[in-house]
Amino acid sequence: MLAREDVPRMISRLLAGRWGPAIWMTSLTLLGIASMTPFRLPGSLLDKMLHFLAYFALSTLAFKVWPIGCRLWLATVLLLMLGAGIEIAQLHLAGREASWLDMASNALGIGTAVLFTFRLRGSLAKHLVSRRVPPVRTAANPKS
Repeated sequence: MLAREDVPRMISRLLAGRWGPAIWMTSLTLLGIASMTPFRLPGSLLDKMLHFLAYFALSTLAFKVWPIGCRLWLATVLLLMLGAGIEIAQLHLAGREASWLDMASNALGIGTAVLFTFRLRGSLAKHLVSRRVPPVRTAANPKS
């Protein structure tokens, strides 16, 4: 039986393992397909919130899947380019329209994920450093 506390750990292991990139690529594919359908949501605010949440989730997932410094920036740039590409493609689709506000919502979602990720990592690093065991004093190293 799974405890409630075990679920985040299982998700983290799943994303960090070989399934992470596949889940991320599947999410990107689904976003692309959904962006090209003529279906539109009523209400501009709901649409912008969904743009924000979709790109926040994709960014957070990308940062979990590829947790190495420059790859984070690469994922950020690629997601910004994806958002721009989708908006350009929507210029040529019947029933869809490109929007600068959609681009801004996408960028805000990505930027929030970047800040959230670095803030979380900074807090985690401080916590780990504060828990570090002090060096043991020995005759060979009396200053420790």
